[in-house]
Amino acid sequence: PTSLVKETPISQHLLGLAGDIQVMAKILIVDDDEHLLDALKRCLSKARPKWQLEFAANGTDAMAKLTEDNFDVLLTDIEMQEMTGATLLLECSIASPSTMRVAMSGRFDNLSTYAMTHCSHMYLAKPFEISALVEMIEPELMKHGQKLRRAAIILEDTVGREGNTDLASTTRRVRRRIYRERLRRIGISLGA
Repeated sequence: PTSLVKETPISQHLLGLAGDIQVMAKILIVDDDEHLLDALKRCLSKARPKWQLEFAANGTDAMAKLTEDNFDVLLTDIEMQEMTGATLLLECSIASPSTMRVAMSGRFDNLSTYAMTHCSHMYLAKPFEISALVEMIEPELMKHGQKLRRAAIILEDTVGREGNTDLASTTRRVRRRIYRERLRRIGISLGA
């Protein structure tokens, strides 16, 4: 069968050069095409040995893994039999909102467009080169990690200052504080 993942000598060389600046990540990859999963496992393990890769052959297995463990990235095919990728991405956004969601598909129809615009952070068209996947995910992982660290620091600071352990009210105050900080950066003030 023709592989949907292209591994070229140039991409191997570029990925090798970038090897010293790798970001550690835990990634769940979901596709009902076992040949694609095998190719992704082989290529990504070589290109990014620090990435912890988990694989699932369908959306149900993926949801079980998402509820058992924390993942930095969910990379899923849109066209799957048991549970569509769009459904999986939507379920992931509820069950694991801090997980970055990436949709991949070789088709561009209503389902793919919906998943691309409403359920995922990024979209990857099949076929793709491993270097394209890495180049897309790695910078976003760094940004995503910075946002999560900033939110954790603000949450710790708020809980520490107020001595409040009510997570729901603290989270609301933290969201308001982050929103005000963003507005302040662009020159808008809401007062006290």
